[in-house]
Amino acid sequence: MRALAEQWLDGDYLEHPTMYFHHRSAPTEKWKAIITDLDQQTPEVAIGLGGSSKCAGAELINLTDYADYQRALDNGELPIASVRGMSPDQQAINGCKMALSTLIPLDDVLFQQKFGVSLFAQPTIARALRELQQRELVHSDSRYVTLTPAGRVLVEAIINTQFD
Repeated sequence: MRALAEQWLDGDYLEHPTMYFHHRSAPTEKWKAIITDLDQQTPEVAIGLGGSSKCAGAELINLTDYADYQRALDNGELPIASVRGMSPDQQAINGCKMALSTLIPLDDVLFQQKFGVSLFAQPTIARALRELQQRELVHSDSRYVTLTPAGRVLVEAIINTQFD
């Protein structure tokens, strides 16, 4: 799927950071704002190549095996493997992960307005941020968390492995 998307968009679009394609003539934009309460959400093309979709309170996993996907469609069913709701803690964790994926510094004031808890007080997030700071993948002060250059390169690995 990724190769096809890159082929279709080749020449005029660039990828940033991992699945948001923006036109070459425009700067990258903030995205996934609906989850993180950032002030802008205007991606031109956002493709979830991993087979999942999320909103603030739920997650849906699509069938990704072609035969299973086709069988579901042939049976008049949605090609869905699972759907689950999320606790307020999990919503905050997912919001932090999605905000990190934008490569834009996380603002604890905005985060608290959205989730009712500080980035530095939510146990899973606070632990992950301490460990990431020790490894020099993020820098934080009393309000902002910023990925370091190495953290920006490793952002997908960070959000997929460090918040369990």
